[in-house]
Amino acid sequence: MVVFSRNKGPSVVVESNRFLDKILGYMKNVIVNPSDRPLKTSDSEKNVEFTRGNFEFEEGHISDLNTLERFGNCFLLKKDGRLYVSSNLMATMIKTRFKANMHVWNSSVPVEIGICPNYVDIFILFSYDSETGINGTLHKLEIKDLRDASIEIPGFGILNRAVNAIHKRALKIYPNYIKNTLENLIRDSISKMFTEFEFPNKHDDVNFYSIE
Repeated sequence: MVVFSRNKGPSVVVESNRFLDKILGYMKNVIVNPSDRPLKTSDSEKNVEFTRGNFEFEEGHISDLNTLERFGNCFLLKKDGRLYVSSNLMATMIKTRFKANMHVWNSSVPVEIGICPNYVDIFILFSYDSETGINGTLHKLEIKDLRDASIEIPGFGILNRAVNAIHKRALKIYPNYIKNTLENLIRDSISKMFTEFEFPNKHDDVNFYSIE
């Protein structure tokens, strides 16, 4: 594996950072609101149980992925004709909503749950064909830090406040569940986008893609 650049030392990091910023800039211009493309939640991660009931998540929707930006340094490697990119990204005010069934006291009620973290720190590793700029593949995405996730469960009329208080408490007891649910949704959304996205290729930036 070799780093793509004529430069050495710190200048490689600076150039790598600029390159990822360029990719993120392209992504922000093409990201569409995925709310019209619902994503099924993973079967292994869709139930959260609490006293006398549980939530069964069915579909997830996410918006405001265009707030993603680089957090820290980016690293670029080349292997077998593919450019591998790894970095931490941060996002603010991502909005998600889930269709779910609330099972409580032998009854099932359809609900919509909104989970909106104010801050997310994500590690990402992806690659694509460095010659053509296509065939993007997401290899790893992991939430490293999740802060101040607000939970909204509308639709209970005059009982809304009491029901929300009970359900928010139940969900907050399971912070790892919330983290995993958001992680899966973000991973699926970005992975689907990468399959259609055209990255900068060798001909877009000749200096950067020159290898000594």
